[in-house]
Amino acid sequence: MLLIAKLKGNAQRWLHASATRILESTDQLCEQLILTFEVKMSKGEMRNAFQKREWHPDEKFAVYFEDKVMLANDINIDLEELLENIIEGIPAPALRNQARIQCFSEPMQNLRAFSEVRLPKHKTAVHQSSSSKHLTGGGAANKDLRCANCNSKGHFARECLKPKREPGSCYACGAFGHFV
Repeated sequence: MLLIAKLKGNAQRWLHASATRILESTDQLCEQLILTFEVKMSKGEMRNAFQKREWHPDEKFAVYFEDKVMLANDINIDLEELLENIIEGIPAPALRNQARIQCFSEPMQNLRAFSEVRLPKHKTAVHQSSSSKHLTGGGAANKDLRCANCNSKGHFARECLKPKREPGSCYACGAFGHFV
């Protein structure tokens, strides 16, 4: 009864398409469900799905990371290729370069390093840049803006790709008592 109650969508329609299915054992139902709905992908298709998977602005890095690792488990790749493909799935070139500079030797180091980093949302960045052009009178003035988070020129703190810094701490190392 629990299995029948948990079925949704096409699986539920499949179950009720035949009046005798509800009387079958759980093992038989599971076998038939697998035969009916299992999608087998070739190794090439699995590799393509792995390589195409990118980190999206609306998700945390950890979600992207775990999904990429699960896809890698299906195709059995080596550690170095996994690390390179995780980095390649980061859409921001500056973050990709930063990940390469770190020379991570295992995937978990990558996860720890990017756990607090957020990608800018495309709509917000476009809206922000157009509104700042309107306020400042042109795109050239954007170069004079300073980020309150990292102290870099050309963007606002809400567009900053670096982890949020404690107010009053150093822009480079995060310690109190000095500034870069």
